[in-house]
Amino acid sequence: MQISYTDRTKLRTAYRQWIDDTNPTAFITLTTNSTCSTERMREMVKSFFFRLDKHRLGNKLRKMQDQRIEGHIFIEKPERNTHAHGCLVVPLLEIVKLVEPSKFIWEHICPTGEVKIDVLCDRAERAKYVTKEQQLVRHYDFGAQHILLREFFPQR
Repeated sequence: MQISYTDRTKLRTAYRQWIDDTNPTAFITLTTNSTCSTERMREMVKSFFFRLDKHRLGNKLRKMQDQRIEGHIFIEKPERNTHAHGCLVVPLLEIVKLVEPSKFIWEHICPTGEVKIDVLCDRAERAKYVTKEQQLVRHYDFGAQHILLREFFPQR
């Protein structure tokens, strides 16, 4: 279904507010340096964050859902050079500790890709950046290209 420019703009504004409301502390980019489907990228993102949380929380991660990394991930360019950007909720003191493990984990999931994780300084600007394709791409799939990390958590 094609959405009008005006409706895409309204949706983008709502997503930006939703991101701001989560109070993210980190910004992440996951690149593939190749092309993969939205479905495949979703699976890679799911695996990445499960492994990263497993590294952080150990075997108790299923019982510690309130301490898992949360946030919004947006898949871009599923037709070429597929990558994703995200705004994450991570304890500030842990962000630096996650840089090396995140590189190792992503390399095993996507050997051609790279990962970059940083402290998020300007929430509004990053929210604007991660949602840029929502306004620009006429056939942006809001349901498939946006990932709320919480959707990957096991249901209690």
